[in-house]
Amino acid sequence: MGFTFFRDEIFMIFSGHFRSEPLDFGGARAGQIEIEPWILSGCPAPIDLAAAKGALNREHIEYRERATDEGLKLSLSSGVTLAFESLSVRGYELAAFWMKF
Repeated sequence: MGFTFFRDEIFMIFSGHFRSEPLDFGGARAGQIEIEPWILSGCPAPIDLAAAKGALNREHIEYRERATDEGLKLSLSSGVTLAFESLSVRGYELAAFWMKF
């Protein structure tokens, strides 16, 4: 889990590992940030592109798909980006996700 700061404010939260439970930030400010990837909680690991798209479509969450040099990215209007890489012969798998504020 990585935090990117700009002028003493969090600009982006990045995770190279998917967790299915809410992240606990602890401390007095814990109630201000909650990240719970519930949309993908029913997907079998590793999460592939088809499973992620199916979960987003079931919940009527719009996304924009974009090809990159590394693979594919799904950008959601919430500011969340799901990055997929071709890590196996099975196709694209979720490699990282991040949120820009």
